[in-house]
Amino acid sequence: MQKKALESGNPHAFVRSVMGGILLKMILFLGMVVSYAIAFRNRINQALVIASILLYLCYLISEVAYLMKLNKK
Repeated sequence: MQKKALESGNPHAFVRSVMGGILLKMILFLGMVVSYAIAFRNRINQALVIASILLYLCYLISEVAYLMKLNKK
């Protein structure tokens, strides 16, 4: 989705695409964490939730770095 917006030549489309993708992934991630909390109310593994948040942040940083690298080209 971001590569297609980058090729369009419209910088606003690229920014919208990147921000939309980040928002969509964040909402999906939040939905997974909330569904996990509802399913395992009494036995929530806090280390698992924190590890998944850190994994999401690492993925987000690597994705943005990659897209910025593509944008320079």
